Amino acid sequence: MREICPDAILAAREVEGTSIIPLLRCLRPALPQTTFVLLADDYDPAELLALDDVGISGYLLWRDLRGRRLEIVLHAALVGGVVVISDPVAAAYVMAQRQRLQPEPVRELSERERAVLRHLGEGLTQREIARLLGVHVRTVEGVVARLKRELGATSGFTLAVRAMRRGLLR
Repeated sequence: MREICPDAILAAREVEGTSIIPLLRCLRPALPQTTFVLLADDYDPAELLALDDVGISGYLLWRDLRGRRLEIVLHAALVGGVVVISDPVAAAYVMAQRQRLQPEPVRELSERERAVLRHLGEGLTQREIARLLGVHVRTVEGVVARLKRELGATSGFTLAVRAMRRGLLR
């Protein structure tokens, strides 16, 4: 049986109210060299991020494709190997990326929590931190466990790094 390997796939963003993203995710590994271009009536910022993960080469709004514009942008995507996107979609994509990368707000830390984080960042163990602060080791363990949950960290080192990146250690 002969394999089909198209140069490009033009797809509508939705087919009968169903998102095309799951199908594109399945097709991408099987067609790594194929150019995917999505044509849509409008855009959804969350969907733009998902499509970025799929690796599309274009996300175009029908209303922006007047005259020869469709031919030109498809040629750019196919021959030039560039991503083609309309201005409103590009602006929505940039905003969605910023929101994705922006850390979630975290409550103000107590002095004890800041001290524990600072000492974790210095490489001290929880037992050493407890001794230094004059508290029971279980107190430090509780603080560390709570902060790990809040900041999504899996280790004390990761916790200290995430706290520094969010400006929680001053």
